Amino acid sequence: MKFLLTFVFCSGVAGKCLAPMEYPDKYIDLYTCLDAGYKESIIQLQGIGQEEVNQQQIFIKFYCSPMQEI
Repeated sequence: MKFLLTFVFCSGVAGKCLAPMEYPDKYIDLYTCLDAGYKESIIQLQGIGQEEVNQQQIFIKFYCSPMQEI
């Protein structure tokens, strides 16, 4: 079973989240999907930057969903 990684970017100041964004890669198991999610979250957070994160109270959620194999 493969897994799909999906990110959700949220702002505590605005009180809402952007639409979920699917990561293009598919993962062979839950572990590798979660590992990629944590690593990519750090990269995204650093890309947004400390000032913007603090001003907008930005946080990132992610989840790994099993994909139906046809």
